[in-house]
Amino acid sequence: MNFYALINRENKYSFSPLMAASKGRIKPLGGERPKAGDAVLLSFMSPDWKRAWRELKELPRGTIKVAGGAHPSGLPLHALDMGFDYAFCGEGEEQIVSLLDFLEGKAEPPPCLWSRDFKGSPCRGVEIEKFPPFEEHLPIPIEITRGCPFLCSYCQTPRLFGRRMRHRSAENIAFWVGKLVARGIRDIRFITPNGLGYGGRGGAQPEKVLALLRLLKERYPEARLYFGSFPSEFRPEHITLPLLKALRPLLANRRIIFGAQSGSPEVLRALRRGHSVEDVIRATENSIKASFRPEVDFIFGLPFDDENQNLRLMKKLAEMGARIHAHYFLPLPSTHLALYRPRPLSSAFLGEVERLTGSGQLFGRWKRQRELSEELYRLNLSYSASHIGKNDERYEEENNCGTPAS
Repeated sequence: MNFYALINRENKYSFSPLMAASKGRIKPLGGERPKAGDAVLLSFMSPDWKRAWRELKELPRGTIKVAGGAHPSGLPLHALDMGFDYAFCGEGEEQIVSLLDFLEGKAEPPPCLWSRDFKGSPCRGVEIEKFPPFEEHLPIPIEITRGCPFLCSYCQTPRLFGRRMRHRSAENIAFWVGKLVARGIRDIRFITPNGLGYGGRGGAQPEKVLALLRLLKERYPEARLYFGSFPSEFRPEHITLPLLKALRPLLANRRIIFGAQSGSPEVLRALRRGHSVEDVIRATENSIKASFRPEVDFIFGLPFDDENQNLRLMKKLAEMGARIHAHYFLPLPSTHLALYRPRPLSSAFLGEVERLTGSGQLFGRWKRQRELSEELYRLNLSYSASHIGKNDERYEEENNCGTPAS
């Protein structure tokens, strides 16, 4: 029996560490075509579920099809209805070998596996330092932290990975940076939900962040470190001018990414963002003073948003020198806003957005996301009874996968 991973640009960050944890048992599905009895693993997020469904239809009859990733973790029954034989829910490194053994008939199903015959129980998170961050033939940014203590109501991260931040040690990170440098990879990037929170429990940890980056720069002077840009963005309330000035000589990036999401204080509180509008303005000022170009995230179409306050803040930040990175609200499974309908945008708001876009002050794939948003809302409604977990903040402390829509 062969095990294949159907890898694309959107899911390679998920598959690379799983392939490493499988100790070579999973191969990328390239020119080789699977046969009946082989197993094919697909990992996908909610915006990509139709692409996964099309790829699923192209697999030969008789192959065993296993879904994993954020969307099957939030809506495992939808994954089964798509045509998958199994849906794996949550973090996979610790259970991937058990999954492969089960598919070969050598073991019981891992606890997080769903099928038509049985339902898995919510999984617990892993300690990421125990596992390689990537498979060496599929290098990706190094995940230095997993889990997020903030409970932004639109975000899956604390529901899938829990609220306890789990970090790699500086020495472990340096070891894996060395692996990349030895392969001739000089541009080093990191995966973390909260770049300036490295080493802590949620608050800013400037000394630990600087110590890590200085260690890497000293040990690998040829490496170009990217931190504070995708996928290691900062939180606005953590961005101070002294810290940015200390970071600048250590980093190759000249852009800093952080989220505003809304220009309304009331909406920020409803989103449970944990920062203020003033924090966003201050972070923008500090970034520019430290010679970084800030790129500030906004979410359009939130069900309770205030377009006027959004426009006011976006224009202010753009005049200061920031670029606006626009997104459209996607009601993701198992988030607290999963069953909230996206709000249509007014023609006046759209006109102002087009003007900002034309001047180069706003960019993003928000139009494509708007097309997906209503579709995801209806999908969540259809499967609202199948969301897994408990609607309890304490539940997310346990690093469990999934909470119900409510």
